[in-house]
Amino acid sequence: MPPNYHFVKLASSESVVRDGYDRPAALFSFDLAETGLEYTVGDHLAVLPRNPAPVVDKVLALYNPEVEGSKLLSVEAVDPLGDCPFPSTLTARELLTQYLDLCGRPSRSFFKQLFMFASSSTARNQLRSLYERDNPDAPQDAFERYTACNTYADVLTEFSNTALPPFEYLLSMIPAITPRLYSIASSPLYRKNRLELLVVLNRWNDESQTVRTGLTTRYLFGMEIGDTVAIQIRTGILQPPEDTEAPLLMFGLGTGVAPFRGFLQHRNALLEQGAKLGPATLYVGFRHENFDYYLKNDFKRWMRNGVLTELHPAFSHDNLEERKGRLYFISDLIKDKPTDMAKALHINEKEKEVQAYYCGPALGIPETIQDSMTGAISRTGLPEEEAKAYMERLVKKEDRFHTECF
Repeated sequence: MPPNYHFVKLASSESVVRDGYDRPAALFSFDLAETGLEYTVGDHLAVLPRNPAPVVDKVLALYNPEVEGSKLLSVEAVDPLGDCPFPSTLTARELLTQYLDLCGRPSRSFFKQLFMFASSSTARNQLRSLYERDNPDAPQDAFERYTACNTYADVLTEFSNTALPPFEYLLSMIPAITPRLYSIASSPLYRKNRLELLVVLNRWNDESQTVRTGLTTRYLFGMEIGDTVAIQIRTGILQPPEDTEAPLLMFGLGTGVAPFRGFLQHRNALLEQGAKLGPATLYVGFRHENFDYYLKNDFKRWMRNGVLTELHPAFSHDNLEERKGRLYFISDLIKDKPTDMAKALHINEKEKEVQAYYCGPALGIPETIQDSMTGAISRTGLPEEEAKAYMERLVKKEDRFHTECF
């Protein structure tokens, strides 16, 4: 097991999109029983992925027969006082599977180190063009295009006959795999010893039209029930207020609804314990109502029992013909229905100071939502200057608009 990590087992996985939809997404549930691990609602899960077996096999084949997957390696740091990210003893396959970021995007320093092992002028010229920043034969955009289409493993394969470094050099040339952070989509009060993630498969076509898949999401979607994954629990950014009666206003885009699923599970458990709950309004954004409306049934159930007060979904890619190809976002929904936003903010109720939360992509989206909120307020009561002053207090002076962007 990697240092400072814990192994947990995958207990279940459940698709949250319609069968056959081209953007798979699922809820992954992990068993924390007998691990001693605890988390609070709103925390993050750091997942340490593994490289796919075909990629590992491809790199091992470059060093066959000198290095076999089962070969036991002894690792020592050059600086005895420095940190070593690897165990002192492990197999070659373990090193390539769990530690070296073979699927990562190559850096300039990697090409510069690889240049030292080049045995032909052609290889030297090509590698030099990739690590020299001011090379007129290979400007920055050429470097970006090449590294967008080639991983560390791809480069090793391409230069296997002309610039393959000794195996032990890989430990200093290729960076270690880093964990990926996910907002936990559950509450420990709702289901003891279970931790859940809501994840969409990250898949795209690079400039060469090769299908690429994110390392961690490919790893998660390839897991079988009972498989173990190395994780850490880290304190999250979005935390619900201690006052259960404080009004909540939440904005979640796609899998950005994950922490709010945890919030609502938490409120459900508190309600069953007899707590009084304040109003909770949720704005969600998805592509299609009939294909990727994650957690729709959960939201309806929480609406029925009072855990969720108001639900406002926006579907960006539905009805495109009617809107002449224009996408439809949460900010558009707020502009179209300003009274719903004014109601959610409880502006005229001084004793009810709403706590607002956003989770989703950055790209200026939180600011766009805040602008649409200002417009909604000014259209439903307050003059424009007072609406701006209110949002200034909410976002900056009183820090009641909390954001988690990815």
